[in-house]
Amino acid sequence: MGSRAPAITMRNDSFSDGDSVRGEPLSEKTETENASEIGCLSVIVLGASGDLAKKKTFPALFNLFKQ
Repeated sequence: MGSRAPAITMRNDSFSDGDSVRGEPLSEKTETENASEIGCLSVIVLGASGDLAKKKTFPALFNLFKQ
């Protein structure tokens, strides 16, 4: 019969050392710089043009905007 190819096991060691997953800050900012960024949010809605979007999705997004 035919010969079977050996199984190849790949290993991902990108998170094995633990240093890359620690919660170190990317940049040092003051509290006032962080506070101004809390209120920013962008929502992109793609493909919502039907009846369900008009009845449910857009009113829900508007209610989030009002909050």
